Amino acid sequence: MVRELEQRILLLYTNQKRDADVILKQQSAQTSDKMPILRQMRDLANAMRQAFSGRGDLDEFGRLLHEGWELKRSLGFGISDDRIDGWYETARKAGAQGGKLLGAGGGGFLLIMAPRERHSSIREALGHPRELDFQVDRLGSRIVFVS
Repeated sequence: MVRELEQRILLLYTNQKRDADVILKQQSAQTSDKMPILRQMRDLANAMRQAFSGRGDLDEFGRLLHEGWELKRSLGFGISDDRIDGWYETARKAGAQGGKLLGAGGGGFLLIMAPRERHSSIREALGHPRELDFQVDRLGSRIVFVS
């Protein structure tokens, strides 16, 4: 199942830099106002776990990933911008099931999930952005660089 998920993922560099600290401070200041959405996101994480680990349904996982995109965008906070939203919508029209902006938002990396046979169409539609290899790390998060 993990291997199939890895094969469905495109990890794209948006070529945008952002000040994550500003976005994170804004999120912290407005968190209480957004609790209903945050609770929906929490519940969505459980549904995604069930789709992946329980049923092994990657199409459902992709649909839930898209639902998460919509919820996250509804928070505001500068999480996305017109350019990233354009990339995401273009990818969806080309066959992407869902996606996630990685990091604090406003740029960085865009993870797109799509059936492998749609990858070429998505790359073409997005103008062949810089792509990074994606692989699930079975050891979890680790610090790889500290300056």
